[in-house]
Amino acid sequence: MKKGNVETLQRFRVRIETWVRRTLDKHPRTGIGVTRFVLPLGRRYVVKMPVPFNWLHFLQGLQGNVHEAVFSKHLVDVFPICPVVASIPGGFLNVMPRAEAITEDQLTKEVRQKWGMWKDMAIPIEIKRNNFGVLDGRVVVVDYGG
Repeated sequence: MKKGNVETLQRFRVRIETWVRRTLDKHPRTGIGVTRFVLPLGRRYVVKMPVPFNWLHFLQGLQGNVHEAVFSKHLVDVFPICPVVASIPGGFLNVMPRAEAITEDQLTKEVRQKWGMWKDMAIPIEIKRNNFGVLDGRVVVVDYGG
């Protein structure tokens, strides 16, 4: 790759990283993980996008979004997962309904005590509070991209 192209890509990466960090600072109800970040889209929805800070994590974020879109399409009626209502092919963006935060008590009562139901899910989930939420009065998994 030519030197000018590399420098242009590096400048572009820095601009995106700056935009993401500023956006996250402006919206306290956002989240950022290792591979994806979540931004509010009004009061009813959230947007999940891959993090642009690291190439490997970006690719894993794309993969996580693709997994969630596919799992949601085929398993939303079978397992308690937050549906993906819109997505851009390739995993560049997922839109999901905004779930309310789950309490530690709800996590214990609804997830840990009923682990039999959750462990049989055909999707990878990690039992931690950030990965669950309350949507329409029921506890759902909000992060199941793997």
